[in-house]
Amino acid sequence: MGLIPNRWREQLFPISGYLVETIDGFSAGVEGLWSPEHNPDGSHKDISADTVKIGGSAVPITALYTPMLADVSNTTTETVFLSFYVPASKMKDGDSIDISVFSTVRNDTGSGKALLVDMAWGSSEGDLGSVTLGKNTSDKYQLTTFKLIRSGNTLWGGAGGEGSSNADFMSAVTFSTRQLIQLKGTLPSASASFYVKPQIAQIIHTSGLGA
Repeated sequence: MGLIPNRWREQLFPISGYLVETIDGFSAGVEGLWSPEHNPDGSHKDISADTVKIGGSAVPITALYTPMLADVSNTTTETVFLSFYVPASKMKDGDSIDISVFSTVRNDTGSGKALLVDMAWGSSEGDLGSVTLGKNTSDKYQLTTFKLIRSGNTLWGGAGGEGSSNADFMSAVTFSTRQLIQLKGTLPSASASFYVKPQIAQIIHTSGLGA
């Protein structure tokens, strides 16, 4: 069955307990459950992958997180386009979180522009720079990646992928309580034919082994 695409709509999840058959490119011998049940605040529960095994061997995947996705379209207002929760004390020193987002994009404004991206970890915020959106009169598909790494009480964040390259860090970040992580995008102008619409995202939290 594999991982279920996660542009979340409730009707996709009539029951819990989907078997995770692929994690980070592997397909054989994986033990783990997809649990689309809700937390008390209405958010989706995360997949616990503490006991995930591949071919009988443990892999350093701490969790796969379930994101909420939203469009950035026809507005100059900063918009949260991806968000998820990290449980209390889950992000250990040296841990990393990798975020991959495939989006439908269109920029029919007459010239190349960029989506400005900020990141929030709870109340702490950092600037991840911009994602270039070339001029195009029809939809195209674009991959953008983000990486977060904890070092002590500092969180480093960086953006990569098509048309994007920047990094920032946040100090005195809270890891001991459950935190909402948000990626926020701002377009420089508003137009019905200027948008970024996330379609699917994968968020993998790995341990700091070897960090």
